[in-house]
Amino acid sequence: MRKGNRLQTKLLQFSYDHPKLEKEMKKLRISADELCKTLDNLPSKAFKAQKNKKN
Repeated sequence: MRKGNRLQTKLLQFSYDHPKLEKEMKKLRISADELCKTLDNLPSKAFKAQKNKKN
């Protein structure tokens, strides 16, 4: 499951509600996509806790 899915959904809904802001929303969507990719690549808290127990 993607972590940034909620952020992308909210941005998409806002862009539908405010079509005059399409140019600015496009920039925000690109930034949100980059943020989501970064968050997806981060290990989960459970994985970190499990790793710390082993050390």
